[in-house]
Amino acid sequence: MSAYVSLGRNVTTDDGTGPMSEGDWHAFVGAVRIAVEAWAGPVCSVTFGTGYYEGKAEETAIIVGETNPRGVDERCLRLTLAALARVYRQDCIALTVANPEFIAAQT
Repeated sequence: MSAYVSLGRNVTTDDGTGPMSEGDWHAFVGAVRIAVEAWAGPVCSVTFGTGYYEGKAEETAIIVGETNPRGVDERCLRLTLAALARVYRQDCIALTVANPEFIAAQT
């Protein structure tokens, strides 16, 4: 079981015209990474790119936690992510908890 958390750098300036500051973005990603580490096991991947939310492109980070021996505590992870979304003035944070399937190369 792995947890996949996707977050975007939404518009959060006080006047609502721009993305969150560079410092806030890095703090947000760091706080989500700590939450994933705490509730979903070791972080095995952090990637940055462009995502889309409500039809608009935005900078995106995806953080993946691999299963730890005690499993994923979805309740605590969800509560922590909800609190972080509020603190960083985000509409939401995407969470997928699933068993990854590894497809082997064909020879």
